[in-house]
Amino acid sequence: MTSCTANRHDTVTAYGKHKCRCPAAVRTKGVYTKRRKHGLLAPAYVSALGTNRRLRALAALGWDCGQIGAEIGYDKRMVAMLRNGSRPQIHRATADKVTAVYERLCMTLGTSERARREAQRNRWAPPLAWDDNIDDPAARPAGSVDGSGFDEVVVERAVRGERGN
Repeated sequence: MTSCTANRHDTVTAYGKHKCRCPAAVRTKGVYTKRRKHGLLAPAYVSALGTNRRLRALAALGWDCGQIGAEIGYDKRMVAMLRNGSRPQIHRATADKVTAVYERLCMTLGTSERARREAQRNRWAPPLAWDDNIDDPAARPAGSVDGSGFDEVVVERAVRGERGN
């Protein structure tokens, strides 16, 4: 293993590109090969829509790209690129990381007034406006007729965790 240049040894890339033969790399390669043979591999790339919406919803709560980036181990520019929706597809691992952070932060106010103002200016829906359909391309956030207009009072109440009329 001393000649191995892999950063991580439990990946197919470590096995193939870096010629790593540690037990973790051999085991991972074996599982990958078996799943591929039987057509059981999950797609490597997924729609970026849910990730985009999650990042925008967190901005509506006051979470900025730097704070979210620190949570998932990405640079704030990468988070901003994911949030702006410029890519239709992203790697599944990235989507999973953002989903995990979203689940952890979606009921907590962030500290960035700048992120909150940007979300208001761009009419980004907060997490509670999405119910459980944030990944559905046909879904529209609650409180919006066409996905563009929100009742400011309803949004503020939702952010505070209030329910009802």
